[in-house]
Amino acid sequence: MNGCDFKSRTGSLLDEIEGKFFEERVALEAKYQKLYEPLYAKRYNIVNGVVEVDGVAQEPTSENAAEGGDSDAKGIPDFWLTALKSNEVLSEEIQERDEPILKYLKDMKWSRIDDPKGFKLEFFFHANPFLKNSVQTKTYHMVDEDDPILEKAIELTHHVCWRTEIEWYPGKNVTQKILKKKPKKGSKNTKPITKTEE
Repeated sequence: MNGCDFKSRTGSLLDEIEGKFFEERVALEAKYQKLYEPLYAKRYNIVNGVVEVDGVAQEPTSENAAEGGDSDAKGIPDFWLTALKSNEVLSEEIQERDEPILKYLKDMKWSRIDDPKGFKLEFFFHANPFLKNSVQTKTYHMVDEDDPILEKAIELTHHVCWRTEIEWYPGKNVTQKILKKKPKKGSKNTKPITKTEE
């Protein structure tokens, strides 16, 4: 057996083993996803105040009280905003302008996409003054199909797309800046000039 023949057989065997590994990994992830679902449902109920947890005092946060928030609020205020900002990778993606919207986030769901390889995130929002639609869906297409790491999806933002058109309430699109300029002296137009910047 020559060196090329050995290399070819070894490479083929490695490919076959790796293929089996990824097949089993997908099945294992699917199995555990089903095991997680009751825990996610329980988390949803606690976070959104559907159920009360024994031994947990329902006290308003100092920030909520300072903003004149509802002291009778149930659940865990700002849970998802806090969770997202606590994640090392995601915290870098959240801008200050996103925070008021993320306070209305009531749940997130993840699911695998097979063609093209990737995953889908669904963001469920309470009624709020920013977004008309209560569910936003974002899909991530992985460049390296065998390495589904969120960091790689975020780094390659041209492989990320929103599946849901974001419907903003008038004047509430935080991705736009509305600039108002006074007309120049002596101008026939007396109304302020409004310009929108992305």
